[in-house]
Amino acid sequence: MRAKSAVVMALAVSMIAILAVPAYAGGRKEDLVNRLLRSYDNLKTFLQNMKGEVNETTVQRIDEAISRADPLVEEARKDLSSGNVDDALEKLKEALSIMRDVLKDLKEVEVIKEATRLRIALERMYGILERARFAINSLKRKGADTSSLEGRLEEIKSLLDEAKSLLISGDLNLTKNRLEEARSLMKEVYQGIKDMSREYLNLAREKVFKRIKIIEGAAERCVVKLDIVGERLRQANKTDSANKVIELKEKIEGALVSLRTHLKNGQKDLVIEDIRELMRYLKICRRIGR
Repeated sequence: MRAKSAVVMALAVSMIAILAVPAYAGGRKEDLVNRLLRSYDNLKTFLQNMKGEVNETTVQRIDEAISRADPLVEEARKDLSSGNVDDALEKLKEALSIMRDVLKDLKEVEVIKEATRLRIALERMYGILERARFAINSLKRKGADTSSLEGRLEEIKSLLDEAKSLLISGDLNLTKNRLEEARSLMKEVYQGIKDMSREYLNLAREKVFKRIKIIEGAAERCVVKLDIVGERLRQANKTDSANKVIELKEKIEGALVSLRTHLKNGQKDLVIEDIRELMRYLKICRRIGR
C-alpha cells in the first residue's frame, strides 16, 4: 500500500508539472511534439493509477477521457512519423485538453492537494533563496565579509534540491522535513543579513556624520574669514564689496543653523539640501581674499 501511495504521489507531481507546460514552449516543433507525447503518456498513467482513489462516476469520466484522447494521440504519432508536425501538434493539444478537463474532478484528492502545497512551498523557498543571495551580494559589493552567509546559502540550496527530488519521487514526509530544515537555516541567514546590514549602516552613518562635521568646521572657519575680510573692506571704504561679503557670511550662518536643526529632527532630505547649499557657499568663500 505504501509503495502504491508513493507511486501515486510521484504521478501527482508529474501531473502538476504537465499542467504547467505551455502550449508552445519554443524550440523545434518536433521536440515539442515529443515532449507532449511523453506528457500524455505520464498523464494517462497518472489517471489510471488514480482510479482506486476516486468514486465510480469519476472512474467513468477517466475511462471516457482516455477513450476519446487515445485515438487523437495515435493519429498524432502517425502524423509525426510522416512529417506532418503541425497536425500532430494540434491533435496532441486537443488530447491533452480532454485529459485536463477530467483532472478538474481530482483537484480535491488529498494526495494531489498535499503535493501541490509542497510544490508551491518549494518554489517559494527557491524565490526566498534568490532574494537572500541578492541581499548578500549587495553587502559583499560594499565590502562586507559574507563568506559565512554564502556557505549557509549553499546548504539551503542543497536541502531544497534534495526536497525537490524527494517530491518527485513521491516521499512527501521527507520533502516536508527538508523544507523545514531549509526554512530554519534561512531564518538564520536573514538574521545574519539583518545584523550585517545594521553594522554596515552604522559604519556608513559614522562616515556621513564625520563628513558633515568636516563641512561644519569649514563653514565656521569661512565665517571667521569673511568677518575679517568684511572689516578690511569697510576700512578701505569699499562698502559694496563689504556688504556682499557680510551677506555671504549671513547665508552661511543661516545654512549652518538649518543643517543642525534638520540633523536633530532626522530630516535626511533637508539635511542633504543644506549640505549642498553650504558647499556652494564654501566654494564662493574660497575664492574671496585670494
